[in-house]
Amino acid sequence: MRLERADLVFVSRGLRAGKRSIRREVATSRVAWPHVAGGLPESVSRSTRLRVSAASARARRVATPSFLARAGQLTGPAAEIAGLYQSFSSLSARGWRLTKATLKGISAGSPATVRFLRANAGLYISCVYDAHFDLSSIGENLRRAYRQLGGGPAFGRNLPPGEVEMIARAYSPRAALLQPHPRGG
Repeated sequence: MRLERADLVFVSRGLRAGKRSIRREVATSRVAWPHVAGGLPESVSRSTRLRVSAASARARRVATPSFLARAGQLTGPAAEIAGLYQSFSSLSARGWRLTKATLKGISAGSPATVRFLRANAGLYISCVYDAHFDLSSIGENLRRAYRQLGGGPAFGRNLPPGEVEMIARAYSPRAALLQPHPRGG
C-alpha cells in the first residue's frame, strides 16, 4: 500500500503540472468540436479547416507528464490513471490529425477518395470524443483512489485533500468532456 500511495502522489504531481496544457487543449478542441460533432459538413469551410487544424496542433503539444515514462512500473490506481492520460493523449492527437487529413482530402480528392474519407470520418471524430471521455474520467478515478488508499490521514502533507480536489476538478467531465456526443460520419 505504501508503494501505491507513493505512485499516486507521483501521478498527482504530474497531473497538477500538466493542467495548463490540458486546459489549452480542451479549449481549442471545444472551439473545433461543434464543426465536426454532427459529422462532416457537405461543404467544408475555411473556418472549419482552421479550427480543426488548430485542435490538431494543440493536441500534439499536450504536456507529457513524467509519470508516463514510468507507466509500466506504476502500481495500483496510479497505473489506471496513467493509462487514462496516455489514452487521452494518443487518441486526441490521432483523432484530430486524421480529421484534419480527412478535411484536406475531401477538398482535393477524387469522388472515390471523398466517399472513402466520409465513410471513415466518424471513426476519427469518435477518437477525439473518446479521448476527452478518458480525460474526464481521471478526476473521479483520482478521488476514488485517494479514498481507497486512506485519504488525508494516510497521505498527510504529501497529498492533502484540497490538492486532490483541485486536480480532480481539472480532470472532470465539466472541465474536459466535449458536448454534444458525436453522431454520424
